[in-house]
Amino acid sequence: MPKPLQHALIWSHEHQHYTLTRDGQPEQGFFPADPSAFARWLDEHTAFAFLGQAGRISVLKEARRGGTGYWYAYRTQHRHTSKRYLGRTETLSLARLEETARTLGHGSGATHAQDQGMVMLSSKLSPPRLPNALVERERLLICLDAALSTPLTLLAAPAGWGKTTLLATWTDRRKSQVAWLSLDELDDSPTHFWVHPSRRNFPRSSRLCSMSWKVARRILLPSSSL
Repeated sequence: MPKPLQHALIWSHEHQHYTLTRDGQPEQGFFPADPSAFARWLDEHTAFAFLGQAGRISVLKEARRGGTGYWYAYRTQHRHTSKRYLGRTETLSLARLEETARTLGHGSGATHAQDQGMVMLSSKLSPPRLPNALVERERLLICLDAALSTPLTLLAAPAGWGKTTLLATWTDRRKSQVAWLSLDELDDSPTHFWVHPSRRNFPRSSRLCSMSWKVARRILLPSSSL
């Protein structure tokens, strides 16, 4: 089975930009009006999944003699894989990716919408992969275990100090089920906060899911509609 691509570029209709994720976690956004940022990122990478407005493709850079690399798009449907030439890094644009995704994914609009939604949902509801060279912080993990006796625990530290890695490590060690929800500045909405947990299937957390839907409905619908 092919190894899943580490990076994914996903179109966000709500925010009108492409969200770049790494192992399911958002890293940055690329706006169509600023192609230079995307071009700089392409210079340093060789593969990613593209989930655009028109469809989904896998994008790979294949090396040639002399060190020159050329980009190709792949799309597998019904056990048949199609391939399209995309060109060199300097000519590869977001618009070209959309055009190619539309061509290779013709007639699969419903499947694409479902794929895009599942990838976005998975990135919000799954902890990141733990690094291979992981130094476990046993004292802090014990503190997190002890915090289970309190209704709410706030983990605060400057950016880059390993908060997410610590929580992912703690989650990985837990035998009981843990609900994970990642939010960033683009999720500044009560609706996002309550709808995301309710869409994940947590058999042991059915009360949480039920409460999430009730709160989300109160936010989304007028009182007369409830």
